[in-house]
Amino acid sequence: MRARRGLHGTVVDELGSQIVSGAIPEGTVLVPDELCERYGVSRTVVRETLRVLEAKGLLSARQNVGTRVHGSSDWDVLDHDVILWRIRSSDYAAVTRELLEMRSAVEPHAAGLAARRADETGVRALREAYAAMVEAAGRGDVGAWTSADIVFHSALLRASGNPMIAQLSKTVAAALEARSGEVAVEGISPHAVDMHGALVDAVSSGDAVAAQMRMEELLGEAGDQMATLMDRLDRAQTG
Repeated sequence: MRARRGLHGTVVDELGSQIVSGAIPEGTVLVPDELCERYGVSRTVVRETLRVLEAKGLLSARQNVGTRVHGSSDWDVLDHDVILWRIRSSDYAAVTRELLEMRSAVEPHAAGLAARRADETGVRALREAYAAMVEAAGRGDVGAWTSADIVFHSALLRASGNPMIAQLSKTVAAALEARSGEVAVEGISPHAVDMHGALVDAVSSGDAVAAQMRMEELLGEAGDQMATLMDRLDRAQTG
């Protein structure tokens, strides 16, 4: 998960996670003074925390009603933090499946658009991110691989030239962070390294069809890894 700084970030993470997990159920009225005491922070920190969580759809503040916790239908499910809180709340399989379905609907098309529209700056960003991925793979460094992979896919979405698609970068980043556990178990796939390189080549040469196909292959491998890990976890739980 992204590192947060200071008391405010800590309280946002803890309170958001408790709401998403159901430890603080829908309809609960949050009392600022009680939150100050629970977390040992000032009213200013609590006020800012509630503002952030309200923006994510987890709660709402109303005059004469107070700050009330929302149910999941109101959450911003594309929000980076909400995604990771859902995963931490033992909803891993469902969330990763949803993320993969979303990526499969968006990223192949984005890759095709990038092949048609990417300028020199966009292609350079992809090449630099890919070089960092190759270096991380050579060291077997899953953390560095994941960080470089996030930069790569963010650069690809921006290269699509569509601001709405580019806005999904944080959502895709959360998906890749969630997958880091799978990569740690299965190892960094040499095939994935090669496919990212082939994707860069397709975008830089303006081959939209090849770019879309390479992205579909990447996501197919991600789906296979997820299925393997889920099967392994199921066997461990039933064994």
